[in-house]
Amino acid sequence: MNKGAISVIVLASMMAGSSIAMAASMDSNANQGRPTSVPSSANTHLGHVDHKEFTRFVDSLKTIQPIGMQVKKIEENTKMSKIEKEMYLKSAQSKMIHVLHTNHLQPVVYEQLIHKAETDKSFAKRTEKALHGG
Repeated sequence: MNKGAISVIVLASMMAGSSIAMAASMDSNANQGRPTSVPSSANTHLGHVDHKEFTRFVDSLKTIQPIGMQVKKIEENTKMSKIEKEMYLKSAQSKMIHVLHTNHLQPVVYEQLIHKAETDKSFAKRTEKALHGG
């Protein structure tokens, strides 16, 4: 996977830290009134990723990448106020979480797969090929 594509994917998945995972975690436990612990993707080792989960990941990436590119443009826009940027980022974050839920992929697992794509050349090639219809 090329460095530029990974940067956009990472930006999309980790906007302002692990916000997708944190927001999804808070959202899923909002009615339970208790805090949750979100494992760090860096501390989790993923072995083989089965076809079903890989397909969910790629489907999510295809939808999240354009959102991530928009986020990057917004962050670089010097004409927007900090408040406007934050509002847009929250909206983008909600869209990303919705994409993950629609694809039946946990945000934490998504972040783990992003990490795997950054660190595992074979998985990165498999992901790149799938993203480009191969």
